This record gives sequence, structure tokens and C-alpha cells, in this order.
Amino acid sequence: MQEPILPGATIGIYGENMASSDLILAAQKMGYQTAALSVNAKAPILNYADYKFVIQADNWQQVNAEFSAISNMVTYASAWLPSQLIDELAVEKLPQGKEMLDLTDDHAMSRALFESQSMNILPYTMVSTLDEVETAAKKLGFPVVIKPIFKHQHHEKTVVLHGEWDLGNVASLIDGSTLIVQTWLENVREFAITAVRGQNGDYVFYPIRQTELDEYGLRRAWTLDKLTSDFQTEVQTIARRLGDALAYVGAYSVSFLYSDSGFLYVRDLAAGITETMKLYELATNISVPEQHLRALTGQALVEVKPIAPVVLMPFTHEQLTALYRHWQIKPEWRISMFGIDSSTGPQAGYVLASGLPLDDLLNQLKIANIWKFSEK
Repeated sequence: MQEPILPGATIGIYGENMASSDLILAAQKMGYQTAALSVNAKAPILNYADYKFVIQADNWQQVNAEFSAISNMVTYASAWLPSQLIDELAVEKLPQGKEMLDLTDDHAMSRALFESQSMNILPYTMVSTLDEVETAAKKLGFPVVIKPIFKHQHHEKTVVLHGEWDLGNVASLIDGSTLIVQTWLENVREFAITAVRGQNGDYVFYPIRQTELDEYGLRRAWTLDKLTSDFQTEVQTIARRLGDALAYVGAYSVSFLYSDSGFLYVRDLAAGITETMKLYELATNISVPEQHLRALTGQALVEVKPIAPVVLMPFTHEQLTALYRHWQIKPEWRISMFGIDSSTGPQAGYVLASGLPLDDLLNQLKIANIWKFSEK
């Protein structure tokens, strides 16, 4: 266990996403100085940090060295960091370590870990040519999904093949690099659990959330209040085994697929803080960024206590007009807007809906004529 990092010290934060800004603000509230390092001069995190560092193509090592020197400890909120930056991370000041970061970015490595832990995952194989894709798809059985082995981004490019007639759709992915071909389940629910592991191997778990990707590639989420104790125990056990296997410290998420036939599959592992964790600001007694910092700085972890069901719905600039129609009539909605130059892609902000039973919240959102919902 490392020595505790006390208020007044400087915490360095790598990050590109809005969750990095949440981490900066949480650190400042706890009494720390903050330094931010980004490859994007317009990254939201730079608006709040006490010390700001921007990496350019010709100054990677120099700027990172200056950032590391001023920081007593460093952390990353986003798992989606440029590969050059990952290579330069100051491991000696990084309680989280780099291993889970590497696993988050690499389908092959993450699946090797899941298999080593005897976890249930969907059948897959690695390929690099169109002929190999065809052979693998026939062996696994259609439908299958094809995606690059390296993710490098939140929403990787994927192609779903329902039969041999779809093989031409894979051409854009064939560039000599390795691809993964994996069984595709049509009717599944997606779940995720967030765990925070302390320096002595203690854990806290946040309520399991269901997630769903919308037509813009943005992920919505809601907490669940009707899960069996056996299901919750199984999900927590898997998350604990992965955290222990990597000796990880801090917040991370494990995502799952649950088939309509009742099988649970481990889907992915993500280090750091994802955007959907914002719902815990209202759903529980302590936010994930604060708990993450408590783990890294040596504080005792706070027991997570559920407060109420919450739904997180991201929205785009195109949806603003429809959203504003509800401005005066939805006391259950808390609307957060991103700045115009926040580099968040199509997302303009998000709604946190609370104050009603979960089914009522979801029904209210479905009939608002802002978002499209699947039938699952």
C-alpha cells in the first residue's frame, strides 16, 4: 500500500472525455491541486485544471515529463487514451497501473483474460482476410459480428453478417490487420456493473445498470431494482475476480450480455470512469469520481447505498428543439448541457430522470417524442 496522498498535493489527470472534468472537480472539492494532460486543446478537462498541458506531435515526451514532475499522483478517467500517451504513462505515480487500460483497448487480450478466469464469453476467432472471415462465420454460424481487434475509440466500427450475402460489407475492414469474428446474439439485454477497488483489495459495488446504444452511437443507461440476489452476486463475483487478477486500484466497469434464453456472457472490461456512471450522482450516496479518488489517495471507501432509480438519456443538437418542449413540464428531469466547443461529437448533453418508479420514468421518456427506444 502506498503512502496516502493528502489534500494540497497535485493530482495529474489524463483524459479527453467529460468524465475527466468530473474527476477534476471532485479532486478540487477534496482539497487537491489538479493538473490536466490532453492531446486536444479544446478538451473539457482543460477548462477546470489548475495546471494545463497539451501534447502535440513534436513534444510528447517533454510535455508528459513536465506533467509528471508537477503531479504527486496521476490517474486517468477515460480508458480511451491515444496509444502514444499510454506508452508514456508514468507508472510509478499511477496506482491504477496500465494493464487494464491495455485490456480495454484490445479484444484479444481481454478475451484471453476472461478465458483464463473460466468466464462465459461468446465464441470467437481471429482473422485477417475475407476468406478467413467467411470460413470463421460458417464455422461459428450466422449471424456473426466483425470488428477490429483494437478498439481505439468508444464506438468501434462493426459489421454484422446475417448470411454469406453480407460478406461484401466487410471489405472496408480488411486492411491486413487482425479482426475478431464473434457470434452475434439478436435479442439480448446489456448490463454493466461499476466496481471500485481499494489499495488493500477491498471493494464497493454500484447498482447494476442496463445500457443501450442509440442510433447516434450514444449510450443510455438506467439503474435496475428488480434483479435477483443470485444474479447480482454472480455479476459482482465476476467483477471482483477481474479486479483481483489485475491488482487494479480505482473505478472500472464490466459489461455483460444477457440472452433471451437466460445465459449471461462477459462482454467487456473498461478501466476508469465511463459517461453512463453519471447516473450514480442521483442514484446513490456517493459519485464514482469521488470514490475513485478515495481509492487512489488511500482513503477508506464509502459504502454505496442506493437512493432511487435513475435514467440517463444523452441527447444530440438535433434533439434540442424536442427537448425544450419539456423544459417547463418535467420536474423529474435534470438537464445538463455541454459547451459548443466541448469536443463531445454529436452529444449536446444528457438528461438524468428521477423521482418516480423506474417503469414510470421509462414510460415518460418513451412518450416524450425525443428518443427512439428498442422493443427489448
